[in-house]
Amino acid sequence: MRNSKLSIIMVALTVVLLSSCASYTSEYFVNGQSYALQDSSQFRQPADPENLAENEVFVGWELQGTDGIYTNWQMTPEYNARFDAVIDRYIDFYVGDEVWASVKASEFANPGVPTAPADNLQFVGWVPEGAENPVENWTTPPRDVNVYHAKFVNTVKFYDNGVLVDTQLVTDFADPGVPVAPSTDVVFAGWCPVGTEEAITDWSVAPEGVDEVYARYVDKVYFYLDGNLWTVLRADQFTNPGDPVPRDIPRGYEFAGWVAETDYATYIDWTTLPDDVRRFDAMLTSTTVASGMDSANEQLRLNLAKNTQVLGPITVEETYEIVGDQVRIGGIGYKDILAAAIEAYPDADQVVDIITDYETHTADSDYGTITFQTASYTGIAIAIE
Repeated sequence: MRNSKLSIIMVALTVVLLSSCASYTSEYFVNGQSYALQDSSQFRQPADPENLAENEVFVGWELQGTDGIYTNWQMTPEYNARFDAVIDRYIDFYVGDEVWASVKASEFANPGVPTAPADNLQFVGWVPEGAENPVENWTTPPRDVNVYHAKFVNTVKFYDNGVLVDTQLVTDFADPGVPVAPSTDVVFAGWCPVGTEEAITDWSVAPEGVDEVYARYVDKVYFYLDGNLWTVLRADQFTNPGDPVPRDIPRGYEFAGWVAETDYATYIDWTTLPDDVRRFDAMLTSTTVASGMDSANEQLRLNLAKNTQVLGPITVEETYEIVGDQVRIGGIGYKDILAAAIEAYPDADQVVDIITDYETHTADSDYGTITFQTASYTGIAIAIE
């Protein structure tokens, strides 16, 4: 009986000794390739792997079947264990040729908004190298992309009277709408690239090389008939507005032309708008006394909707000169009559109710007696308040 017990004890001891002498291995892999092999007696943290890619960084060893970096290097696994190297990588974000930020792939996130290298550029996102469109999903980085580039797009700035009212990407170019005119005496003429007066009409694509656009306004030019507004034109489209229809003209008068607010004679040159003129008034005429020349004397009726003051009469006579058997008569125009009025009445602004009289002359010449007529013009000088 004693020998049986001894046999059992010896067998158990043998099992314990055999168990204590059991050997296990720990194998380490880097990117799927075997890197190192240890048996139980050699178990310890191996050296960090070398020859990683330039942008890669070793993080630690992960024991297969666990989650996270292994740290308990004093406890030998009692089984054949596999450890895999955890490799992280750096992702570089470039602005131009310079690295703006570097982040680990495990910490992948939008690195922020860089400053645009020029005032006419706007940052629109980070573009993976080799791609065209910026990243929208920042949850997981593509495994094969380690470089991102800042993408900037040209902008177009819209100004209204020097105030920035809109900034658009050239890729989103569109008509910003009609602004509120700063005055009732001007009209919006369109959005024009800086340096031009040509309004943009094609909004399907931004004009090449244009980064600033301004709201252009042009003055209105008013035309009055008998003190009432007759029509309005844009200053940049200045032209002869035409003649009023007879029913719009006061009874007993005829339309004789348009008079600029700074003048007193009908306007002739419709190709140019004087810088300081934004109003024209209709000059109306009526027939008065028949002349000996079978033409009409005219009374001028210039309606400026202003107060007037009668200064007095003014008469201007034509001069003449006999040369051989010819008579040269110095012509008289309205400006001559007005000049004489101003000389007599410094406050004179206009001469109205002009009547023409004719005087017959006879003169001797080397070729005999010559008979001819000269005219005299009499009107009323007035001041316009």
